[in-house]
Amino acid sequence: MRSSSQRDLLAHLRAPLYRNAYALILSDLTTSVLGLAYWTLAARSYTPEQVGLNSLAISTMALLSGLFQSTLLGMLLRFIARAGNATAPLIAGVYFVGGLGTVAAGILFFYGLDPISVNVFGESDHTFKLALIAAAAAWCVFSLQDSALAGLRVAGWVSIKNVSYGLAKIGLLAAFATTLPSDFGIFISWVLPAAALLIPGNLYMFGRIIPRHARATAPDATALERGQLVRYAVGDSLGSIFNLMSVALLPLIVTHQAGTAANAFFFLPWTVAQSLHQISYSLGTSLTVEGAADVAGLIRLSRSMLVHMVRLLAPLSIVIVVAAPLILRVFGENYEREGTQLLQFLALAPIPNLVTILVMAVARVQGRTTLIACIRGLLCVLSLGLSLVLIPRIGIVGVGVASLLASTLVAVVVALPLLVSIVRSSGRTNAPVT
Repeated sequence: MRSSSQRDLLAHLRAPLYRNAYALILSDLTTSVLGLAYWTLAARSYTPEQVGLNSLAISTMALLSGLFQSTLLGMLLRFIARAGNATAPLIAGVYFVGGLGTVAAGILFFYGLDPISVNVFGESDHTFKLALIAAAAAWCVFSLQDSALAGLRVAGWVSIKNVSYGLAKIGLLAAFATTLPSDFGIFISWVLPAAALLIPGNLYMFGRIIPRHARATAPDATALERGQLVRYAVGDSLGSIFNLMSVALLPLIVTHQAGTAANAFFFLPWTVAQSLHQISYSLGTSLTVEGAADVAGLIRLSRSMLVHMVRLLAPLSIVIVVAAPLILRVFGENYEREGTQLLQFLALAPIPNLVTILVMAVARVQGRTTLIACIRGLLCVLSLGLSLVLIPRIGIVGVGVASLLASTLVAVVVALPLLVSIVRSSGRTNAPVT
């Protein structure tokens, strides 16, 4: 006989809100561990200048792809839940727009904004430029697939896909360290596995997962109007661009103000800290998907998710603050010396930010994309502006101080009052999520 606590645990894990959230978190954690191993190998196999140059190339690729990927992922999370037979056309259309838009953004960056690209990468040849544009387009679709799988409520496949990718890129990096002594060996090992996984992953998703979802949701499907999708995408795009800028522009700012070696010392603590932010985003993603499927229970789901956000994020942040020197020592003594304080500040920022993530998840379900844009715009302006002011004065630690200050100010001044209003706006007629 199972005890009462065991039954409660099983009921908790079977609830879609938590089942998919934990699957996404598992993906985040395993990806973070594999990422730690990857960058440890990179730091020990390449010079700090090469690590800084490759991390800059990866950040640029993320910037180009993220302009459309971050704009479109919200559409997948919000509308797949009740798309019915329109699920496949919706996902395929998002893929097409994202890939084509990324190519256009890449062409504009390298050929329309030539002075900027030359300042970042020097006089790179056309082969490098075209390769980075193609890599950005593939990365956009590769990233959008995670949102598609989450929207299909099969987040376990996200873990399988990302673990496979993480292992593959570590294997390639190990091989390239001895057989391909190129300045861009790290970048190549980052991109090739993602491109290779695109075809089999999407064949299975479109062949098996999507038809099953379409049959299950067809009876209660909500018609998707093109105007509705366009309005949602336009409203969401500005917030997504602000979010992308606040993440992808920081390596460019650090490189410009402190050099490529300093960017290496910044980028690795930043990568570790982003794993914490990704956990809160995963929880917010699950809330968006389940809230879209059960709009009437959105407030009840939000209350339950807030409790679990605090339970998960606060202890993890404190652990990383305490263990920061040990974590960075793995990369080498220089990384420990230069990056410990930075990582400690960055690890604290997700605690106030979880309130903001929750409010934005609710706003996404409610279609209040203008509110999301305002919140993310304020975060972007504060984090980048404070970083520009603090880096010349206290070095790369200034980025961590800026991140913590920006997250705290937005959470206290904007998100917390909104959260209180949201919670009070609904009675307690819904039963709690187990």
